[in-house]
Amino acid sequence: MDQIPTEIFGALVIALPLIVVAFALFWRQQKQVFFFALAALIVGLGYLMATGATTDVAKWVWPSVYGEELPPTEIGDGVDTPADTPADSGAGAQ
Repeated sequence: MDQIPTEIFGALVIALPLIVVAFALFWRQQKQVFFFALAALIVGLGYLMATGATTDVAKWVWPSVYGEELPPTEIGDGVDTPADTPADSGAGAQ
């Protein structure tokens, strides 16, 4: 049996708990709000799948099946900090 694609598994990991919470909160009293929450969830998952975030979630949740665990990001990666930028010499100010 083949494994579930990483995008789909990541989407399921995100969506299933949110669907259960929306169902518990809105199904009995306000079905329209439940369906609105479901539509918002679908739009949000589409965005996450388009950006590749669901693949990252799948690799984080089940690294033995979907690959290496993602390395933790360090604060300041790719962002210039005052220590990284040259100091203003004040040559432009007269």
